[in-house]
Amino acid sequence: MSRCLGLLVSLTLAGAGLATSEAQEQQMLSRKSLQQLKQTILASGHRCTFSNMYNHNPCLRAGGLDLYLIPDRGPDGHPQWNLNADPAKGDFHQLLVVPLDAERSRAQVSFFDDNDLQFEPPDDPAAPALVAEALRAVLGGGPLGRPTGLP
Repeated sequence: MSRCLGLLVSLTLAGAGLATSEAQEQQMLSRKSLQQLKQTILASGHRCTFSNMYNHNPCLRAGGLDLYLIPDRGPDGHPQWNLNADPAKGDFHQLLVVPLDAERSRAQVSFFDDNDLQFEPPDDPAAPALVAEALRAVLGGGPLGRPTGLP
């Protein structure tokens, strides 16, 4: 039954003018898959600093992309509450994706809510595509490594 429903959804999306790759991208972009990505990054044990505000963040390099987890705000909403990005102190529901190719812009996604993924920049259609690329690179079983830092 669910296979038929999935086929129906795919056909409906394709019939609505979405290319197959766009339909697959939309299916891949879920809080569940981002949680899996988060767990893979945390399990890697790699730590990197990508800005003065965020030090020692969980990070991973995959498929020509550097991925950084951003710690959640503290109890009072302070963004620097968990300066050393300690998983024992707080959680991570934001992902920064930085392409190694300088021609492409970085993207960020917040995945606090099951039904609401928020992308930055918000009006850039490349942002969800870049996050989907990161998901494919990590969850698809490609080679993983530690980022060497941002230029």
